[in-house]
Amino acid sequence: MKRQYLTTSDLAGICDVDPQTIKDWANRRGLPHFRTAGRHRRFKPREVVPWLRQNGYDVPPRLASAARVDAAYAEEAEAEESPGVGKVPAPVTHASKGSNA
Repeated sequence: MKRQYLTTSDLAGICDVDPQTIKDWANRRGLPHFRTAGRHRRFKPREVVPWLRQNGYDVPPRLASAARVDAAYAEEAEAEESPGVGKVPAPVTHASKGSNA
């Protein structure tokens, strides 16, 4: 599964607003984002959806769908980083009383 980040233009198109509106939301209203090495904004759909709801905006279906994919990717990546989490440990075997092991 490929991680999906949105550019300012992508998000503006999905939300049907001007790209400058997205920039203003990010700079002045706390829309979650990060910057690439080239200083371009990128948005994680799973972070944008709650922000839109908290600020009284409708969530476009396409963005809600992208947020579900992004959340699934994040869960998958987290599971890969923590291989022991959620797994039952192997049983420990003990030497029998009669052996000198």
